[in-house]
Amino acid sequence: MPPTEQTIRIAAPAKINLSLAVGNRRAADGRHEIDAPSVPVDICDQIWATEAPAISSRLIGMQTPDSELAARAVAALAAAAGVRRGVNLVIEKRIPAGAGLGGASSDAAAALLAANRLWGLNWSPAALAALAARLGSDIPFFIGCRPARITGTGERLVPLAETPSGWCVLVLPPVFCSTAAVYARYAQDASAKISRRIRKSADNDLLPAALAVAPELAGLMAAAGRLAGRPAQLTGSGSGFFFLAADATAAAALAARLAGRIEARIQTAVLLAGRPGRSLHLGSSQAVRQRILAPPCAGSNPASPA
Repeated sequence: MPPTEQTIRIAAPAKINLSLAVGNRRAADGRHEIDAPSVPVDICDQIWATEAPAISSRLIGMQTPDSELAARAVAALAAAAGVRRGVNLVIEKRIPAGAGLGGASSDAAAALLAANRLWGLNWSPAALAALAARLGSDIPFFIGCRPARITGTGERLVPLAETPSGWCVLVLPPVFCSTAAVYARYAQDASAKISRRIRKSADNDLLPAALAVAPELAGLMAAAGRLAGRPAQLTGSGSGFFFLAADATAAAALAARLAGRIEARIQTAVLLAGRPGRSLHLGSSQAVRQRILAPPCAGSNPASPA
């Protein structure tokens, strides 16, 4: 069993939804079924997990409404496994909240993987994903962190028939889109009619609802689309949107066109296609050794947080 002083550092990547179709709401839990081909990208939060007497979490950087989701996930694992052990989580946030990038869900998945390792539970990824499905729609995707079609209410993952590769340019406005608010708006009859009317021209069924919740997105997406020469694609429930790019050169050129002309953070990212988009490191304060080989996330820092 791992020693108590051992610390795990694990990257928690963001994701983009290449498209998002919203289906019926399940009577059992009120959650909508979705069909969302998704790909992890190399913009990551960093998490340090150390075994402790109790479960706790602390955020470095931006605060988020879902700041306790990772701790709740670990508590659910402890209850399901019948263990009385704790973990101290330090989460360095780089993925903006309310942008449709799944940051909080990725943090929760990373925390589950870290606790599973620290406690020596040896739960399979499938078992962790089954537990995660009860906590949030995106968390099972981040357990495996590979390109997949997310279906059901997030519990069913189907490998993509064609795995995309390349880069994307993310446009991240200073606008928080509450997932709950966007889905609530989508569920309204008027919004549902709008969604059906524009579905042929949009890749994301939540777009009209997101524009209703955050009207300023319409102008930003239109302006960015004019500069890019093609429509922007909303990811998740927004507010983030993106453009795909064939390579680093094309991504950098588009980012340069957008920078300074769109009131938003512009960031290029690699699509983590066909391989785990997560790195996990084990070690003590004196040394950290890589346990699972994976591409590094943008801006990752191997040092422990202060």
